Amino acid sequence: MTGSSKEISVCVDGLRHPFGPGDDHFLLPVAPGAAESVSVEVQFKKSESNRSKRLKLEFRRIDSRMDESIASETLSLRQRIEAAYLHELKVEGRPPVSVFKFCHHLAISERDFFSEYASLEVVEAHWWRGMLEQVIAAVESGPEWAQFTARQRMLAFLFAFTTAALEHRSLLLLRLGHVSPLKAVPQWTALEQRYEVFVKELLMHGRLQGEIVSRGPFSAVYPRALRLLLRSVVAFNLKDESAKFERTDAFIEKSVAVLFDLMGRQVLDSGFDLLRFLLPRAPHRV
Repeated sequence: MTGSSKEISVCVDGLRHPFGPGDDHFLLPVAPGAAESVSVEVQFKKSESNRSKRLKLEFRRIDSRMDESIASETLSLRQRIEAAYLHELKVEGRPPVSVFKFCHHLAISERDFFSEYASLEVVEAHWWRGMLEQVIAAVESGPEWAQFTARQRMLAFLFAFTTAALEHRSLLLLRLGHVSPLKAVPQWTALEQRYEVFVKELLMHGRLQGEIVSRGPFSAVYPRALRLLLRSVVAFNLKDESAKFERTDAFIEKSVAVLFDLMGRQVLDSGFDLLRFLLPRAPHRV
């Protein structure tokens, strides 16, 4: 579909599906036992004539049992499960109601599903952890990472995380939009376990560089403080209505300054700076 086509839709069995002007393929879940091909009607409207035209197309049915080579070239079974789970969660505003129904729509068996995941809840937890892994891998592969201080590494990570989160903002709003940063979110358990490993490595780097000092038993609070920092940044970002989320960037910089000054040798200056940033808007918060 190229040229001047603007409005495109795909109708399958009376159900209309979106199809972007730049899309060159369309994936349709088909239940087991369905016909080898399915007749699909594509309707698009050209802007200059404003007339609807219809095309009859035939799509060959593809699933994991029919063509393993094609499936392996596109998405793995685990990726298909995660993609379908997240799609239903975002569209319906709730996770799939049962493994059986989820597998039926995805055209896989329950054996296929349980060979990858122990439950539907684990699917989402694994996806969140995978998202974090991608962010960590991206920042750690940067050319300047080795020379960064612990403070700079945390800044780089948080900026990268909030940027990556824009792709999944609706999901973050659904899961964390009404949750206090002080409260743990079950779906984030695996993510926070991986984040804790990242934080401990970052703190070790800071100690070796003399950037972070040991304060006896109080040092045990450092990882928990950085975990709260991540939650707080996400919570602030989800309420941020500034252009290009500029206030989120400022919140990250000032919060990191306070924590690393606290873990270092001074905290008063950065603490007052953070208070000045937050207090003028405090009366307007709900």
